[in-house]
This record gives sequence, structure tokens and C-alpha cells, in this order.
Amino acid sequence: MYGVIDIGSNTIRLVIYKVDESKIVAMLNKKVAVGLVGYIDKNNCMKKKGMHIAVQALKEFEEIISYMSIEEIFPFATASIRNIENCQEVINYIREHTKFDAKVLSGNEEATFDYFGAIQSVDMDSGLLVDVGGGSTELVFYQNKKIVSTHSLPIGSLNLYREFVKGICPTKSEIEAIRQKVIKELNCVNIESESICAQPLCAVGGTARAIYKLLLHKGKLDADSPEYACRNLSKLLRGATENPDRLSRLILKISPDRIHTFIPGLILFHTIANHYESETIITSQYGVREGYLHFLLQERGELYGG
Repeated sequence: MYGVIDIGSNTIRLVIYKVDESKIVAMLNKKVAVGLVGYIDKNNCMKKKGMHIAVQALKEFEEIISYMSIEEIFPFATASIRNIENCQEVINYIREHTKFDAKVLSGNEEATFDYFGAIQSVDMDSGLLVDVGGGSTELVFYQNKKIVSTHSLPIGSLNLYREFVKGICPTKSEIEAIRQKVIKELNCVNIESESICAQPLCAVGGTARAIYKLLLHKGKLDADSPEYACRNLSKLLRGATENPDRLSRLILKISPDRIHTFIPGLILFHTIANHYESETIITSQYGVREGYLHFLLQERGELYGG
């Protein structure tokens, strides 16, 4: 068995996988909410308290791992550490206080591993992959099962919440402010028009899975299919403005740890789908963690196929 530790902006997650010749299967999934983005100072540096909180979460994982027969652990960090000024200091602090030496993935690497992970979960020929994280959003345009281009946007569900939302859930004006921010970032994405294929939109990450779970709970989806129409996002977003209390109660029932980030993440997916005129969404259960592990094991010759 192998383990992957994903140090994100909102949570730190440990996943243990069983590996055979051609696939990886998650056996244990443990996450700790840390909200590291909340410990970034005005100089864009992580405070010592944030580093300490990260280390405490990682020490929990050390204890879990000590009781298991794990061949190797692969820790990595994404926008939570990639986008701060004292990135190396944080990595050194983690290395000094735990057994983990985390690799910081670039935006391009994160997007690429998202794709490698998603193709293990869903049949993907051509389209647009979108991974909404806490601190960044990755876009991958792919055609004929090959990546055409990758883009990492410096906006995610958590940093949008912190920048624009004063309460728990955004008001109508805050929703519009978030939407305009997303549009501004999308207008900076440079890609040849002939390279754009955004149908379907493959949704990756915790926010994507939470949206799918909520729609499933509302009886809007076929439980046997990961695919649904983009208009469902419009209906959810309309509910966020017309009846926010009702939607909030539903989020608390389905995904309580995302009560503050669910709607900003929903706005991201909805705005991106509209921007690129996507009609359907396919939710992938696999993403960057599985893609990273799959890539490393294939490179070593310990995993075949796919």
C-alpha cells in the first residue's frame, strides 16, 4: 500500500491506496480542517501559527501510518504553500518537525496530475477539466485524450470567500462580486480558439463532489451516472439568492465542513461553464492525489496501463 498527503488551503488529507498492476484503490481517507489560508499575513507569508497547525495535523497522520504497513508516503502541497512568499520556510518547518518532505506542485503540475487522476475515473476523450480548490482553480483543455493546455487561476473557493464574503454565506451583491472576479481571471487565460473544447466539463475536487452529492440528494441526478446538465448549477445558484437559508440547511446536511466555501465554489464552476459554453458536467471521483500517485508509480514501473 502507498499513501498520499495533500496539503491544501482548507484541509490536509491523507489517503491510503491499495495498488495492483493496473489501478489504484483508496482504502482509507482521513482529512483535517486547517484553513491555512487564514494564517497568511499582509506580506503574503504564512505565520508560525499556521505552520504549527499544519504540523499538528501531519503528526496525526504519522500516528495513523505507524499502525499500518505502508510502503511509501508521498506528501505534496498546492496553492496553500505555492503562492506564499515564505514557501521554502514552511516546507523546511514541516520537514524539521515531521517525517514528511513535501513537494510543492506548480500550477501546471497540479493541473496535469488532475488530468492523470480523472482519466482513471471517467472516460475522457475531449473537453475541459476544472479543479476548484481552496486557493486555486486548475483548467485543463484536452483533445483526443491528450492535454492541449493547462492554466492555474489564483482563485479558489476559500480565498474568494475570505475576500468577498462577510457572513457565512454570500449575499446577492457578494455573489455578483465573486462572479466578476472569476470572469476577470478567465479573460486573462490565453488559448487559441481552435484549441478550446469545453464539452463536457469534467469537474474535479471536493467542491465538485459536494455539488454532485447535493444534487443527488435533491433527486436531480441519476445515481448510476456521474453526468448532469450545467443548468443544474444555475438552479442551485438561483437558490443561493432567492432562498439562501434553505440552501444553507441543505449544505449543512450534505457537506457541513463546506458551509462557507460551497457557494463560492459553485459560482466558480457555474461561471467557468458559462464562459466556455459547456452544456454537461461529469464529476470525477479521482483528481490530483490519484494522478500524482499514478504518475510516480508508472514512472517507477510499479504500475501498468492507463
